Formats: sequence, structure tokens, C-alpha cells
Amino acid sequence: TGIPGLRAQFMIAKLLWLQRQQPRAWRQAARLCLISDFLSLLFTGQHVSEAGAAGLTALVDIRDCRWWPKMCRSVGLEVGWLPAVVRAGTDLGELRPQVAQRLGLPRRCRFIVGCLDQYAAAISADNVSPGATSESTGTVLATISCADRMSDDLRPEVFQGPAFAVDRFYRMAFGDVSAGYLEWYRNTLPDRPDFDTLAALAQPIEPGAEGLRLDPNAPRATVEHVFRGWTPRHTPGHAVRCILEAVA
Repeated sequence: TGIPGLRAQFMIAKLLWLQRQQPRAWRQAARLCLISDFLSLLFTGQHVSEAGAAGLTALVDIRDCRWWPKMCRSVGLEVGWLPAVVRAGTDLGELRPQVAQRLGLPRRCRFIVGCLDQYAAAISADNVSPGATSESTGTVLATISCADRMSDDLRPEVFQGPAFAVDRFYRMAFGDVSAGYLEWYRNTLPDRPDFDTLAALAQPIEPGAEGLRLDPNAPRATVEHVFRGWTPRHTPGHAVRCILEAVA
């Protein structure tokens, strides 16, 4: 899922599953890495985690960008297994020589820590000052606001995490009317065409998709459930056009 709150729950659930179902592997563990942490370790030999990504685990005190001992203990984690938490933009230095050689990169190529896709979208839209707001559309639709302080009074559906600087936080709320619908629809088709093919089907369809409307509250069961006004004359091109218009 693209929703951080659920990612955090899944992370803890996976750790608990490993403890119970793979106890030998758990006892042998020396490090814990998110996928991006593993790449940083592989490329540089440094065990670090970007603050925004680490904040999704629900195991980090996002005020100080440090692992939260009480939460770690609650899931049986040794803090010594965990990477150092760093901000996006941190320079980890040059790539390991063998990695640079394998990838065909200059030996002096440097490794700069990246960030969450939603945060990257906000930064690229110049959403870097308190009060600024931007939106990014991918697997989910994210509305992102920049703040210079943490809030203790946000609604439960608003995610809050550390940004690229000590005095910056990002707050995000999510919507489901996004590319996830296009993937769902593609998977209902027998030949599962690629997205370029789907876009080509939608191109000749007139705006409005002949009356089709997406119902974001309907269960994703059948096209008749999801698309209001579906009739036998509607084609996959109409469905894709409707989804693209709804997301836009």
C-alpha cells in the first residue's frame, strides 16, 4: 500500500511474524534494514535509514529522529540492530569501489540519501516552507503540507513525519482516487494490457466518457459497481477515460 499509516502497521506485523514463525532467523539477526537502508549499506557500507522512511515504522521518535526504545522493546527489537537515522540529502561519501565498478559508475561517484516519493514530489514543487501545500498522484493521491513544528492535534488519518531539515515536518492526507483504480481495472481485463495500451484506448474517447462517473465509495467488485452509468455500449476505452478524468 502507498498509505504510510498502514505501512507502519505492516512493518510491525512482519517483525512479529518473523519472531513467531522464523525464530531461528530472528535469533541470528544482526541488522534490520528497510529496502532503501539495504541499498545504502550495499552501496556505501554504511547502515543508515532516511528519517521520513524510518518514521513510517512507528518505531521512531519523529521529534528527535531517533529510534524509540520503548516501542522497540515492545516488539522485541534490539536498538543495536537498527540503522542510524539521517535526513534526506545526507552525503554518505563515495560508493564502495567494487560497487562503482560493477555498475559502471565513476569511482568518485557519491551516494546522497534520498527520501519518500511523496516528500520528493513536495520538494520538487517547492513545497519547502511552512504553510505550503502540494499534491502528488501515484498509487495513492497525497496532499502534503509543510510545517515548522509538530502538531499534537491532528486527525487520525493525517500522517506526520520528519522532513529534510531539523525544523521541518510534512503532514499528509491520502485519497484512493488515484492510479490504484487504473491498476485494478487493468487486472479485471483478461489480457491485462500495459498502461500505454490502456491510455491509447482512452485517447479517442470524448471528454465525459459518455456519461460514465467513478464511484469512489463503491466496492471494487465489478465495473458495474465502480462505474455509475455503465451500459453495454461502454468499452474499456470509456472506463480508462473515466478513471483518468476522475483522478485529474
